[in-house]
Amino acid sequence: MNKFLFSIFILLNFNSTSMANSNFTGESASDQILKQDIKKVISKTLTTWFGSSCRKIDSIQTQIFKIDQTPEGQIKEVIEYWTVSACNNSKTYYISLRPDTNGEVDFSVRLPPK
Repeated sequence: MNKFLFSIFILLNFNSTSMANSNFTGESASDQILKQDIKKVISKTLTTWFGSSCRKIDSIQTQIFKIDQTPEGQIKEVIEYWTVSACNNSKTYYISLRPDTNGEVDFSVRLPPK
């Protein structure tokens, strides 16, 4: 994805933080589809981090922490912190978003230390 399109993508998503899904608030470089994909990965960890009976995320507060660019200005990586609240507890996850050569965005979710 070229620098211009990815930059527009980020700017548009800064302003659409909770329109499509009411449990997301804050700034994110991801669109609603990518947010849901990341949320699915996080949901699989709920019983580990929040207890065996915890199955539902109550809210997710997103925050852009860092945007890493090449010297030419192309986005290499966007790092976000997602604070997930579930079952009366919260944990912060480290989310890495990287544009790939096909114009899509790859992501990784780093789990917090237990």
